Amino acid sequence: MRIRFLNRTVNSIYDDAYRDIGITAAQGNMLVAIVLNERISPTVLGQRLNIEKSTLSRNLERMRNSDLIEVQEPSSGRSLELVPTKKGHELLLEILPRWKAAQATTRELLGENEATDVAAAVDQAREKLLSD
Repeated sequence: MRIRFLNRTVNSIYDDAYRDIGITAAQGNMLVAIVLNERISPTVLGQRLNIEKSTLSRNLERMRNSDLIEVQEPSSGRSLELVPTKKGHELLLEILPRWKAAQATTRELLGENEATDVAAAVDQAREKLLSD
């Protein structure tokens, strides 16, 4: 229960930071991953970010409707690929300062040592999940 409370609290900090640019924290994370990969299948994106399929589909549809991403035929393989648009690349530049501000707010809320401990625990859990 405490982890879920912390998750909701931190998520609301990021949602507040991104609200004026019209995206949620989840969509911001997804856009960053798509831009960094340039081409990525929805399945791989969902696995890397540990997002449920229905949540992933809903957010990708909103991102497509906002012209942040395109869905294209695969360059190789069978799965469709997500590709950032020019608008998606431009929005990434607006996300960065808001992300930094949200990071600072979160660290202030948790305390520096606790924020470091939480980050280490998340990294450890991610490694375990991805290795299974």
